[in-house]
Amino acid sequence: MKNVSANIGMMDRLIKNAKLKEAHYIFKKFENKKIPRKYLVELCHLARRLNKPYQIIKWLHPYVRSEKSNIPKATEAELSLYVIGLARIGAYKEGSEILKQLDQNTPDVILSLAQLNVYQWRYTENIRILKRYLKHLDKKSYSYHMIQVNLFASLVADSRWNQADTLKQELLNIKETLSTPLLKSNILEIYAQSQIQRGQYQKALASLQEAAKILKFTNSPYELFIEKWSLIIKMLTQRSYKAAAMRQVQQKAIFQSDYETLRDLDFYQALATKDLDLFIHVYRGTRFTNYRKKMIKIFQPNCSLRTITQKKTFSFTLQKKPTHRMRTLPKRIKGGQENLLHDDHKKSILYEKVRTDEITTKQDSFLETLDFSQLSLRPLGKKMLKTLLSDFYHPIQLGEMFRALYPNEHFHPVTSKDRLYKIFSYLKKEILLQSLPIAIQWSKNQIQWMPQKNFVLHYGDSSKIDSKLSSLKQNLPPRFNIHDVKKILNKSQRTCERHINILIAKGLLKRLKPGTFEIK
Repeated sequence: MKNVSANIGMMDRLIKNAKLKEAHYIFKKFENKKIPRKYLVELCHLARRLNKPYQIIKWLHPYVRSEKSNIPKATEAELSLYVIGLARIGAYKEGSEILKQLDQNTPDVILSLAQLNVYQWRYTENIRILKRYLKHLDKKSYSYHMIQVNLFASLVADSRWNQADTLKQELLNIKETLSTPLLKSNILEIYAQSQIQRGQYQKALASLQEAAKILKFTNSPYELFIEKWSLIIKMLTQRSYKAAAMRQVQQKAIFQSDYETLRDLDFYQALATKDLDLFIHVYRGTRFTNYRKKMIKIFQPNCSLRTITQKKTFSFTLQKKPTHRMRTLPKRIKGGQENLLHDDHKKSILYEKVRTDEITTKQDSFLETLDFSQLSLRPLGKKMLKTLLSDFYHPIQLGEMFRALYPNEHFHPVTSKDRLYKIFSYLKKEILLQSLPIAIQWSKNQIQWMPQKNFVLHYGDSSKIDSKLSSLKQNLPPRFNIHDVKKILNKSQRTCERHINILIAKGLLKRLKPGTFEIK
């Protein structure tokens, strides 16, 4: 393979200068090639920096899981990189099992452990680990400064402001950092996050503006983070923002498959507007325990955690039925909220304003209920669907899905995908046969669900909700409005709307006109 070293050096320089698109273009030349062993570690490190975890696993699996005696065993460096690949596809437990067999004090193993913690939002544990890793690096090297930036991010995530401020100042005084656009812009963006959490919005905005200038001509995907936090500052300071600005950031996030940006936008919108209903929606639609803890810490909801976790019913809406070429991300019903429809082929976004009392078309005149406890599916298909529905924002990585379905097996880059795809195909057919109001999609080594019509998702025992709704029906006059329901339930208007939607879906109520209903 010619000029491998030269290409590796070129990709390294492009990444440092935030020119990721050009680096990806060169990297593609190696993806389907058999890599000589002497270049494998360097290329896997580049795959790590370019977020190509499946490529790492594909290259290293023959050495890590080989049963052939004539193939040399994987080195510690290769095993550590394999763990990083597993961490990024959600196979956390398998990665942890490999690390337990290695020396915990070597640099490669420490870096892998840090990656496992980052992808599980374990920033408190990561601070100690990254400090250990820095002791093994040359203080003048790029790797040393890059790990310092990761440590800075962990300190901010753990709200250790004094240590974070000291490290930030140290980083910005280093000549190598100042001459590397990617590192400097990352530092400024992370610092802005810390200022937002402390309520120092003007300082945060100034930091973001400086980072934006650095990335202006790089065409870097990191520009999305600058726009996201700038929008969040407007949410928190002005309590209002232009819908077009929100749509633009959401559009870029979907195009770049950055679903965590969509989650953050909803969470900070809930924080800015003190919307407990939206907060619970984001909380229950998040599968990461440590992100949930962060939400509770920042939002400080005026209700118990038990009240939050006991919510079993969530409403999702779609203004128009998507065509076969359209997909939509899950969005809850909310007056005036924009609903996003994503065209995977054209990479475009269609926005429709949705109001609960304006859904009056023949197709969407009532909301269907998807009661998970009543589904008739094969065990593995049902387990796959349950795993998918555990997150309202982010698709499920194949490594995480494989662990959920086969907890005692190792992930294989080929056979594991094939087995998952068979279950996925069966589940997709069953969803169509049973006319469920959702669809599932396999894309870019991830599985995602999306609503296909307005519907209510219900977890748990359906008998309890049936009893409550039947009781509500008995206490209502033949014709009523939302205020009548509020008097009976003594709940917020959003909660009352949710109960009405479920009654309509069950055929107990009929919508006469916006805001008026009739008992059937």
